[in-house]
Amino acid sequence: MAGATDRPDPAQRYKLAFDVKSTGPANAVNPALIGIARIINTLRQQGVAADHIEATAVFHGPTIAVVTKNETYRNRTGAKANPNLGLLRELAAAGVKFVICGVSAAEQNYTRDDMVPEATMNMSATLTFIDLGLKGYVKVER
Repeated sequence: MAGATDRPDPAQRYKLAFDVKSTGPANAVNPALIGIARIINTLRQQGVAADHIEATAVFHGPTIAVVTKNETYRNRTGAKANPNLGLLRELAAAGVKFVICGVSAAEQNYTRDDMVPEATMNMSATLTFIDLGLKGYVKVER
């Protein structure tokens, strides 16, 4: 934005913990992923080096479907395929880590085999946010 006074600092290390809460239509890319991509792209466009961005997206509750393989996504949502897979790959290539809440996954009968290979499953989203917070990450709700 022309004239913006609050711009990213290329010297700063950005440690971001994205709390993925947004759900959207099953046949469309999840709005939270689009928001995460915009933040990463903005930082990069403003001169923040890739090695100065550490980002983790945490999926819990109904958002777990976003990081599932096509077959699981189809069975859970009725969509033909998971429309998020392309953007998930791009975000992973940009260094974004994906973490799935193990408690939510168990409650919804998801297994590790249902998930995309880029995602890891942790014990719980709450503990993940606590651990990331203690490491200096800023929680960003999406």
